[in-house]
Amino acid sequence: MYYYNLVVDNRSRMTDIGYTYSSESKLEIGTVVLVDFGKSTKLKIAVVVAESKIEEIENSDIKIKKIDSVFEAFSLTEDAVNLALWMTSRYAIRKIDALKLFFPQGRRPKKKITQDMLNGTASESMNIGKLTDEQDLAVKTILSSIESKENKTFLLHGVTGSGKTEVYFRAIEKSLSRGETAVYLVPEITHIDQILRRLVARFGSEVISVIHSRLNPSQRFLQWEKVYKGDSKIILGTRSALFAPIKNLGVVIMDEEHENAYKSDMTPKYETVDIAYKMSQMNKSVLILGSATPSVVSYYRAESGIYTLLKLTQRYNKAPLPKMDLIDMRDEIRGGNAGLISSRLYSEINKTIESQRQVILFANRRDITQAIELACEKLFPEYSAARLDMDIATKSKLASSIMDEYELGLHDILIGTQIIAKSIDYKNVGLVGIIAADSSIRSGDYRGGERTYQLITQVAGRAGRGDFHANVLVQTMDSDSFYINAAINNRYDVFYQREIKLRKMMDYPPFSDIVEIAVSGKNSKLCREKIDKYLKYIAGINELKELQFLSPREDVMFQGDEKSRVIATCKCPPKLRSKLVRTCNLFSIKLAKDRDGTSIMLDFNPY
Repeated sequence: MYYYNLVVDNRSRMTDIGYTYSSESKLEIGTVVLVDFGKSTKLKIAVVVAESKIEEIENSDIKIKKIDSVFEAFSLTEDAVNLALWMTSRYAIRKIDALKLFFPQGRRPKKKITQDMLNGTASESMNIGKLTDEQDLAVKTILSSIESKENKTFLLHGVTGSGKTEVYFRAIEKSLSRGETAVYLVPEITHIDQILRRLVARFGSEVISVIHSRLNPSQRFLQWEKVYKGDSKIILGTRSALFAPIKNLGVVIMDEEHENAYKSDMTPKYETVDIAYKMSQMNKSVLILGSATPSVVSYYRAESGIYTLLKLTQRYNKAPLPKMDLIDMRDEIRGGNAGLISSRLYSEINKTIESQRQVILFANRRDITQAIELACEKLFPEYSAARLDMDIATKSKLASSIMDEYELGLHDILIGTQIIAKSIDYKNVGLVGIIAADSSIRSGDYRGGERTYQLITQVAGRAGRGDFHANVLVQTMDSDSFYINAAINNRYDVFYQREIKLRKMMDYPPFSDIVEIAVSGKNSKLCREKIDKYLKYIAGINELKELQFLSPREDVMFQGDEKSRVIATCKCPPKLRSKLVRTCNLFSIKLAKDRDGTSIMLDFNPY
């Protein structure tokens, strides 16, 4: 007889612990089984997470249930199980929630589908000739680690248009030549189409799977199954693609690694870069984090030797970066123009379109973006303008259509939010106008300055990707802003040195974690009672006494199934993170036993 520790798919946090079951046959870690559990009349799915010691069980009086049967539809790898359990200890999420991230997504179609959805995907060649010296050095360094199966994380800091994508593709080629699998992550679904066309041109559609949340259930399942069967060697997608049933991992690529879309703000909450880093460690594979504007945390890790820094300081073929000018909107107001578009920007839009070039107008907020669309209809009735923001991006076909039409030159002006600020390679953009550039500085988030620098740099990088000079006009009510001026002068080094000193002085990440502790329940009074009890519980633990909390506050924007949520916030030194997670896991079980509908959740470094 064999004995196994199982995690059962049951809703209660109280049962999110290991249960021992017996089996007459030997099972692998990650095997999915069906078991009789509790008072339920239906069998429940469970996952084998460890083997139990036979002698401890057979010498005890504990009655052990038998596993009913093996669930034949799928199983998890041992690496997936270990990664899920690690996530539980890092983020204070339920074991079953972490394990289910690796379950099949979508559902098997009722009718047999013989053709892959990627068949017939258009291809787009990048027409890359000789690598630049900086690209060549980056490629050789990365390929050496892939060849020697050396676990290493590279931070590829390359200015916009410097050829980071070609470095990624060379790493993918190397992994595929060794029979390994490559994962290519992008922050937003709208960025997938262009990368997919280029991957198809280089590698063919047969070896590619695309995984993201806007596929229909049948498509999601079939793409997952393609990976599970080993037919896919390149997995392209958003953060959920990292949980595909990957075998023999060679390289993980996170393009635009600084983007907040890589942080899951839904249950279970996690940071994709953490998962990718741990996964690459477990598989002795390479992780490439690419960005023109690396996050402060990532750059600090590179400075500290955790990551290896690689730089691409010039655009491919030495194409010039666009010329950037600042427009003080206070001067416009004094001159009688209270509109969103300055007189200089108005003039440059006309000049650019008359010279057969296109324009991008960017704002960090949707309401400003929509107001710009109305202004363009009034000021430029003879030009075709299209808007692309999150309202439109949720309709993936419409978003793809707008982007394709703009690339084909059917629109003169593209108006958008963060979606158009990254990973989009249009060859005919002669002018970028940035509206209300200082809006993100005043966001209230300690990363507001960092976000401002990143957005200006990224959206400016959409201009001048052909063989011509381009302009960027940055409109602001704060022309003295350090962050805006650092971005205009393309001085990441100056921005970073000041920002990291500020973070250290304020004890912000990477020097600590900002942690939100949220208790949800039927009403705010009950939630406050529970969070006060939890904070008192923490205060009684010697190691955690140094944690300082802001007074608990009610989350007035909360719209969950429960009626209320109360949040306490603290700064947690890295050395205390695992201890804080353990206390939360224990307290969550206590709340489940109270049966009053309250629950507790941690969120590390929320946006």
